Amino acid sequence: MSMTLSAFREKLVDKILCAPTQDHAGRLVDAALKALHKHRVNGHLVARFIEKTTRQLAEHASAHPDSQQAANISVARLRFRDR
Repeated sequence: MSMTLSAFREKLVDKILCAPTQDHAGRLVDAALKALHKHRVNGHLVARFIEKTTRQLAEHASAHPDSQQAANISVARLRFRDR
C-alpha cells in the first residue's frame, strides 16, 4: 500500500514530536529525505514537502515553547533548512 505525502508528513511530524532526543529527531528527518530520494519523488514535490513540514513544525513549536518537543522541532527545522 502506498502512502500519500500528506500522510507521510503527518507520521513524520508525530515521530519528531515523540522523539526521545534531539539527535533522534534529526535522524528522522535525514531518513525521511533519503526515503523521498529513494522513491524518486520529484524535486518540486520534495521542496513543497519540506516547506509544509517546517510550517507544521513551527505551529507545534509555539504550543510547546519549553519542552523536549520544542528542542526536537528546532533540530528538525534546522536539518530541513540545511537540505
